[in-house]
Amino acid sequence: MSTLRLAAAQYPIDEIKSFAQYEAKLTRWVEGAAREGAQLLVFPEYGAMELTALAGPAIAGDLHESIAALQSVLPEADALHAKLARQHGLFILGASAPVRGADGRYINTARFFAPSGQSAAQEKADHDAL
Repeated sequence: MSTLRLAAAQYPIDEIKSFAQYEAKLTRWVEGAAREGAQLLVFPEYGAMELTALAGPAIAGDLHESIAALQSVLPEADALHAKLARQHGLFILGASAPVRGADGRYINTARFFAPSGQSAAQEKADHDAL
């Protein structure tokens, strides 16, 4: 029987000032879990919303505006997750985020990154659509 070592983050949502600050924070969390032997890291539901602070306080304070602004930074956040998964040879279930679908609705989406460089996204249940 094989075992899987899992790290679930009690990840604080901070008011980040730059993407570099977010990168440093995420890197610390991943490096810490890797040092402890984790093979799978699980970040919290809607945790990616902390990235909305990058759009400024007026936008971050408005739910609809912040979700729309989040769309422009998600590709960079996904690239960071993919890089860290490859670098540390582990799987990362990134913090979920509302992602705009082809129909214009935002759906809470889980994003998964493998050490091989592969990634996948899974929309959550329809009741999570905004």
